[in-house]
Amino acid sequence: MGCDIHCLVERWVQFEPDYGYWVNSGDPDIPRNYYIFSALADVRNSDAIPFIQRRRGVPEVCCELWYACRQNGMGWHDWGYVTLTEMKAYDLSRTFHCAALVLARDEHGKPTATCRGSSQPTLGPVGEITIGDYMPSERWRQIIDYMERQPHDSDDHVRLVFAFDN
Repeated sequence: MGCDIHCLVERWVQFEPDYGYWVNSGDPDIPRNYYIFSALADVRNSDAIPFIQRRRGVPEVCCELWYACRQNGMGWHDWGYVTLTEMKAYDLSRTFHCAALVLARDEHGKPTATCRGSSQPTLGPVGEITIGDYMPSERWRQIIDYMERQPHDSDDHVRLVFAFDN
């Protein structure tokens, strides 16, 4: 059984100095990818990838659609959110120790297939590696680009809200 992400992008709309609210600004396509889930929320993180937040929960103030999902429960878990500021600050050049075993590498030595254990020969453990060399950094940048395209006055006023299912 796999784990999928359910998410949307919210942006803050300020109408008056004392009045504003979060609106649904779109549904980015984030296919099942445990490396991205790990970085966003420490979900399915058997490789110990550094993460932005863990179980932050549903924002207290959120758009109507996400509020309805929260009220309904939906059977989802690990509810959370990250701002565009946090996404941009996530350092893909940061190294971490990964104990996964390498099954294949590309011509530059970057692992292209890994596993937790194998009865077949492997190329050894991944070891020290940058986040960007281990997870699909291009997909990470596409999520940031999607968020940046939303009208906003501050990177703290755009956020990806999400939950996971099994």
